[in-house]
Amino acid sequence: MDGRFRNRRIAGIGALIWVTLIAALALIAWKNWDWGHSLLAPMCHQKSERCLAIGGTALAVCARCVGIYAGLAFGCGVYWARGFRVRRAGSVLGGALVLNAGDFLLEWSGGYEGFLWIRLGLGLILGVAIPVFVFSRLGDG
Repeated sequence: MDGRFRNRRIAGIGALIWVTLIAALALIAWKNWDWGHSLLAPMCHQKSERCLAIGGTALAVCARCVGIYAGLAFGCGVYWARGFRVRRAGSVLGGALVLNAGDFLLEWSGGYEGFLWIRLGLGLILGVAIPVFVFSRLGDG
């Protein structure tokens, strides 16, 4: 099997997994299933003031995690559909990590009160950067 085809197949499966997780998060909130929050507790702090809500029920993960999952789905989906090679993929991932760490440190130090949409956006950037890095590093063989 050609390496490029294998990598795109892996990306397609990854996109499907991440989209399924996002749909499950929405369903858990919509149905207000407590077991979903317990199941996902090891993956996220789940502070309700940092979570997006559906129908008044907070999602089982915070806005940043939702952004990361959506970014992973998007990045995998783009690679599956079109493929890509980014020259400075390490810099892309490093920049995304620095942005998220900076947001955390500013909020932790009392520099500002974080906003859900900023957390979601920064998570999305990080989520997209991960498949960009991974698939740019994978060989075609």
